[in-house]
Amino acid sequence: MISMPTDPSNPGARQSTISPIQSNNDNNGPPPPTRKRRTDLNKYRGQGNSNDTSRQQIEEDGDIEILQISPESVDSNSAQRLQNLASRYKSRYETVENEKGELIKNVYELQIKYEELQKNYKELQGRMDSEKRRLQQRANESDLESQNLKKQLMELKEEASRYQSALGKATNVRWGDDDSNNPVQLTKSIVEIANSIAEITTVKGKDVTIIDNTANELLQKYNCLTRVNSGKSWKSILAAALQRLIIETLFQALSNYLSQCDPRTRPKPLIYKQQVPSQSLQQQQQQQQQQQQQQQQQPQQPPQQQQQQNNPQPSNAQTSNAQTQAQSVIAAARENIQSLPKRSSSLIVSTNSNSILRNPSSPVDHNNNLEVEISLTMTSLVGLVNHLAETRKGSDDITKITPIKIRQQIYAVLGTRGFCKDNHPFIEQLTTTILDTLSRYRQMNKEKLAVLKENTTKLVTEFVHLYFRLNAQEPIPDFKDFFDAGTPVQNNLMEGAWDDDASDDLEVEICSFPLISVKSTKDNSRKVLSKAHVVPRKSGKK
Repeated sequence: MISMPTDPSNPGARQSTISPIQSNNDNNGPPPPTRKRRTDLNKYRGQGNSNDTSRQQIEEDGDIEILQISPESVDSNSAQRLQNLASRYKSRYETVENEKGELIKNVYELQIKYEELQKNYKELQGRMDSEKRRLQQRANESDLESQNLKKQLMELKEEASRYQSALGKATNVRWGDDDSNNPVQLTKSIVEIANSIAEITTVKGKDVTIIDNTANELLQKYNCLTRVNSGKSWKSILAAALQRLIIETLFQALSNYLSQCDPRTRPKPLIYKQQVPSQSLQQQQQQQQQQQQQQQQQPQQPPQQQQQQNNPQPSNAQTSNAQTQAQSVIAAARENIQSLPKRSSSLIVSTNSNSILRNPSSPVDHNNNLEVEISLTMTSLVGLVNHLAETRKGSDDITKITPIKIRQQIYAVLGTRGFCKDNHPFIEQLTTTILDTLSRYRQMNKEKLAVLKENTTKLVTEFVHLYFRLNAQEPIPDFKDFFDAGTPVQNNLMEGAWDDDASDDLEVEICSFPLISVKSTKDNSRKVLSKAHVVPRKSGKK
């Protein structure tokens, strides 16, 4: 049997063998040679990286035959065919070997490229991890910076809020809800004072004796139709008339007291009377003569010392003269300042470094009349700030609101601590005036006079505080509006003992407590803080 080489491109392919055919015992000759075409080579089509000629040669080898020839039938023709077949197998084997080498080379190159790519991948992976860590760190730093910026922003917002709140408070003319000057709190104080006035002006009881003549004169003064001992309600009307009289007396006395030191009506003060002792002209002349004698008695000195003598340091007398001249200039300036409207004589710019610029002594007793000086100084300062706002250029709001804030704060202080002193002369004097006024219209036994005096003193102090607190409002309410007798009853402005449905037929008999309200600048409407207390009567009653 003759074996042919195996197909190197297809190791599983069957080897081409030439084996002798076993002869049979019969007389038939050897079987004819069979020819089988290989079709497995079709899988080589389109594969490998060899040139087109080799590939075409492999594809053309599809007609290679597998010959089965018995040894007895081998002839020259068969041998030639076998040689051709072997040659073609060899050629195909060489082609496949070449392709195998190229494939191995390609695999090696691809392996190298793969390793390079793997190396590049690892480098890129490392760079990416490093960049990722850097970005993560930067993100963390950015988050921390962002948190710090947010914290700073919150602090700045809080600071701006504080500044805004401070500016709002500086420009806000409304009082807080818990402040005693708030309109709600002020209304409660008005009710309490009205009740206190009603207590001290009572005319009911066995201990009270009415003086008919003066009582009738008081009722006639307010155009009341009721007279003493006429009708059932005459005592209520008389008590209401006394309440109105007391309120008017308090307002008048307080107004006179606060205007007693008006610079337009009081004498000019003596400036710096006790601060710098004045020297007479004779004493000054004597001091100058002594200095001249000392200069004549001194020996001749070098030019430098003589020059120093020509420019001597000011002596005590010269210093006193300079102080006197400065004092005169300041006094003249103060006289000009005093000519300004509503200006207190004690208001002057002061510095701690110069005793000459200290506030001078005021003709007003600061111990007892301190409230007067504060009120007048406030009025002067408000006038100056208003004048500044009118004559100096600017567009800020704080300058416009400052006079209002000054008035509000000063009157709020006076409404809290004003006259809060034991045995204050003004309070005692006003208390005595009220008691004397009441004694003209009624008499009470001595046992109740002590209690009455104590209640009156308390009432006067509270009333003065109410006066200041009313002036601390913005705008300042009207608090002296008494309705005259005969005025038709108005439910929105008055309160008293009547039914709202029957008020059309009523008019005012006596108004015991004034209407306290704020008039609108746009129309005739009013914001009522406290209605007027009214005792009514039938309309058209004569």
